[in-house]
Amino acid sequence: MLQAERQGRLARFGSFELDRHTGELRKHGIRIRLQAKPFQILLALLETPGEFVTREDLQRRLWPSDTFVDFESGLNTAANRLRLSLGDSADSPRYIETLPRSGYRFIAPVEEVETNTAAEVQPSPEQTGNGSTPIPAPPARNLRPWLIGLAVACGVLLVVLALQMGKYRSAADPVLKQITFRRGTVFSARFAPDGESVIYSAKWSTGARQIYMASPVSPESRPLGIEKRGLASVSRSGELALLGHDPSKPLTDPVTLSRVPMNGGAPMEIATKVTWADWAPDGTRMAVVRYNIAGDVIEFPIGKVIYKSTGLISDLRVSPSSDSVAFLEHPFRGDDAGMVKWADTQGNSKTLSTYWASSAGLAWSATGKEVWFTASRAGAGRSLHAVTMDGKLRNVSKIPGTLHLHDISRTGRVLVARDNINMGMTGWQEGDAAERDLSWFDWSRAVDVTPDGRLLLFDESGEGAGPRYSTYVHRTKTGENVRIGDGLAMALSPDGRWAASLIVRDPGKLLLQPVGAGESKTILGGGVEYLWVRFFPDSTRLLVSGREPGKSPRLYVQALAGGKPEPLSADIPAESAVLSSDGESIAALHPNGKLSIYPISGGDARVLDLPEPMLPIAWTRDSQWIFAYGKGLALPMPIFRVNVKTGHAEPWKQVAPVDREGVTMLAHVLVAQDGKSYYYSHHRNLSELFIVDGWGNE
Repeated sequence: MLQAERQGRLARFGSFELDRHTGELRKHGIRIRLQAKPFQILLALLETPGEFVTREDLQRRLWPSDTFVDFESGLNTAANRLRLSLGDSADSPRYIETLPRSGYRFIAPVEEVETNTAAEVQPSPEQTGNGSTPIPAPPARNLRPWLIGLAVACGVLLVVLALQMGKYRSAADPVLKQITFRRGTVFSARFAPDGESVIYSAKWSTGARQIYMASPVSPESRPLGIEKRGLASVSRSGELALLGHDPSKPLTDPVTLSRVPMNGGAPMEIATKVTWADWAPDGTRMAVVRYNIAGDVIEFPIGKVIYKSTGLISDLRVSPSSDSVAFLEHPFRGDDAGMVKWADTQGNSKTLSTYWASSAGLAWSATGKEVWFTASRAGAGRSLHAVTMDGKLRNVSKIPGTLHLHDISRTGRVLVARDNINMGMTGWQEGDAAERDLSWFDWSRAVDVTPDGRLLLFDESGEGAGPRYSTYVHRTKTGENVRIGDGLAMALSPDGRWAASLIVRDPGKLLLQPVGAGESKTILGGGVEYLWVRFFPDSTRLLVSGREPGKSPRLYVQALAGGKPEPLSADIPAESAVLSSDGESIAALHPNGKLSIYPISGGDARVLDLPEPMLPIAWTRDSQWIFAYGKGLALPMPIFRVNVKTGHAEPWKQVAPVDREGVTMLAHVLVAQDGKSYYYSHHRNLSELFIVDGWGNE
């Protein structure tokens, strides 16, 4: 039996794959629309990667000799469209380099892949004999009726198969259109009322956060002139709901919710302490998440509480029927682990999908029969899932990387971002000429440091950590990273002997793990859920920020030898508290927004008269100074030394990572008590926004 081979050629470069036979370009397995002329340019460049292709060669390839066209303009347009599809830049090319007025060169590495399929070829009658005499054919029979019946049956079968393939093609072969191309972060995005244009909030490069509109007929995005506010929702009448701090008000004022027409105007404030908001389909009512220290609450409409949480609520969306909401609930602030929940306007609620290690992004399907969301069971590589009202779960799409669902249109188009997210860790020690990158895996969170800066406690909770998370100690002199054990890191004892970690999904237990030799110990909260802890200077007690069921967080003291946490005065704020080096005082923000000193033993707070609001970081070893930073988000972040007695603040350092593109915030800033080192983590998100057709609904 002989074999006749058909060969197909695949060219792989970066995250792309081009099938030369079908003309399909895919990015991470998802097909990207590419017009004929840009495809022909790409095909020509990939034939000789690394070599120069002249404009004249491309002209002959793209346009026949008898074609009358503005060649220069046509080639430039086709090349620009190709770059947009690849997310490339003429100024800083990754794939296509321009040689001015001469031509182009493909500069990225290209992997050529052969795909072979074999079709069996039956031997001809002449090849079945001895090579000289053909074998006589058998007498002919009348096969016409049988062949007609077979043809009809095959035709019906082909129609059925075609229908079935069409039914599933959209789920297996979605079409993706890229909306954003610049380097930076997309914070939120919604379809405009026409269901085609996209309105989104983003921060590109090192510029300010702005709100933009993108049209499907042009790759250009137009700024709407709204800065330093985030997009929460877009009504069907074209009104924007905005979240953010009002630049005209003090930083101590809570986040405000405002509304403004899409076509321009001054924002009008609606409510304060709002963290999420969504318009109802009628465009007159709005659902909001209101911040509460004891746990976020949902109001729908504004003023009517329909759900109370003991943690944090995100991604609130009103159903197409306007009688319920879906949202993500996170047990711990600062951790995106959570679950998908539902609540109606009568106060009924239920969990649709239980614990996910990372969850961000949610929207109702076009019919309202499913809630779609992006989440992962382990790590930060979120995929797209859908769940029905009775809890039936299905996977919609899983591609490499991290997806973030932003919106679904009334016709089922999906607005999704591919996020490249990580948390890096940076440090500086006395004698260093510049800050050093101390990142270990993809989510390095600085947590605590010994008074002499010798040991740095951090944890990993991303892709590299696994479902139980991992606690590490970094030895600053040698640069070694030592894994201590499982859990979310909480505190490091001043003597460097013990690390306290929170057991994932069991907030009523602490794991006390030895940094060197020794046995681990479990500490029970006795009905108190641990939020964060710090060691007292003697390393025998813990300062605990925790909460009892149904109550607001407060501070406690707990002995390592055992026993239930003992509450401190309820007047001491728990969120921003920093224990002094002598263990006798706590620095925290007073309800009036001023940095204040609270005695552990009880008594009135002493308010420091500072020119601007500051958050405490650490005390100096002699407890005479406090390291603090302002609440603004601008980089670099200034750190001050504040005299505890006089309230005088003097600049100390300005901190920021060298590469600031995509950095959305600095977090977990630490300063050693001797002032000879500091450490912090920074959250980075580089986003690409897409419209996807073909995932379908239900």
